[in-house]
Amino acid sequence: MKNEHLKFHYVFMFSLLSLFSCENSLLSECAKLSEDHSSDLVSQGQEKAVAVLNQFRSEVNPETRSLPDINIKSIKSETYQIELPQQDVRAKSSISNSDTIDIYTIVFEKDGKTGFSILSPDERVGRMYAYTEDGSISDTISNKGLALHLNGIKEICEADLAMYYTHGGNSTITRAQGTMYPNFMNFEWAQTEPFNALCPKVCGSKPALAGRFTVAAAEIIMYYKKKYYDWFGEEGLSNSNSRITMNVQSNSDARSVDPNSYDYKLLKDYFRITNSSPEAVKNEAARLMYDIAVLLKSRWGCGVSYGDDTCADFADAEAVFGPFIGTYFKNTYPERYEILELFESNISKIDKQKMISHIALKNPIMVQGLYSYGPIRSVWLYTGVKFRGTTIDEFYINWGGGGSSNGWYAFNNNLGYVPYEVLFVNAVNPDATPGGGTIQ
Repeated sequence: MKNEHLKFHYVFMFSLLSLFSCENSLLSECAKLSEDHSSDLVSQGQEKAVAVLNQFRSEVNPETRSLPDINIKSIKSETYQIELPQQDVRAKSSISNSDTIDIYTIVFEKDGKTGFSILSPDERVGRMYAYTEDGSISDTISNKGLALHLNGIKEICEADLAMYYTHGGNSTITRAQGTMYPNFMNFEWAQTEPFNALCPKVCGSKPALAGRFTVAAAEIIMYYKKKYYDWFGEEGLSNSNSRITMNVQSNSDARSVDPNSYDYKLLKDYFRITNSSPEAVKNEAARLMYDIAVLLKSRWGCGVSYGDDTCADFADAEAVFGPFIGTYFKNTYPERYEILELFESNISKIDKQKMISHIALKNPIMVQGLYSYGPIRSVWLYTGVKFRGTTIDEFYINWGGGGSSNGWYAFNNNLGYVPYEVLFVNAVNPDATPGGGTIQ
């Protein structure tokens, strides 16, 4: 069974990667469909696909009156054969239980960066399945969470078509625009250098990866530290006077961690940190990341291959969020203190309205996914949402990879893996509302 799942995974990802084989060719050469399609149909399909792309861009940039131009490098289409449930087939005029839907992958350039989108211009759904302004499908090689989400696109297509036929072929249901709460987190840190400079060198001469759980935790901490600093100044960054002592995982030494000892003022505006950043910034970020990894009891790893990455457990999250941000919230607003809420279940059982409300109030949601056939964990953050009623269409996802492929991805209850842990991080703002947002 494990090999069958692995075979499906790699065959599907090869299909996705092949969409980029003519990425640098002329648009006309990259937009070829099957021989049965005329050039007029190809052109019409491309125009509709670009229209869906631009419509989505306007939705996720509501404050921009005129969208900046993008340079489309390639458009590629693929036809999915969809098998519909029998109860949905009965709503159709024909007796066939199969259908097809065209999926387009558009590679584009914007502000000197390359991004991609995966969408369907089909009149029945008109749906965006993936959109990032800085990334590539090839990122799936190192980003397991991205691979897992892209693997679920066909299943989401099936659900979209099923909804269309269930509602009597009413596309106003499936194509409804809905409501969008934009991404509220600007931090785009990573588990590689310079962030992992202090991690133990268990990978030959190179330090271990910091881990995506560590990155997510550090980004959340810095997000709240910046907000409190912007409100209160330096006093807003204080937590407690207590030190924490944890065993370093790579040896028998003990390390004392003081949550008040970090220069948050220095780090709070460095949303991205690279090897060319100031030495003081790189050193402080590496110190913070290493201490977070230790508090999480991280199991060090050297790469992103099967079972070889640095990982940690959600059960140890309180050891980080409690002393770094929880103590301050508890002392300041004890009646509203609930820094962490852990939901352990298949994500299909989670209250969708709760997730929407949490993001509307500008609090991040951390998710840890697990392949159904092996211990490969991936951690990411939901920091934006697009929805209709209680139906979630897309989440804005921060992958913890230095901003690479951060963007909007279609939400599905079954993506071929079990997201079995969801961590709601609740903070309190001066106006007594978590995150300072309002639910429209």
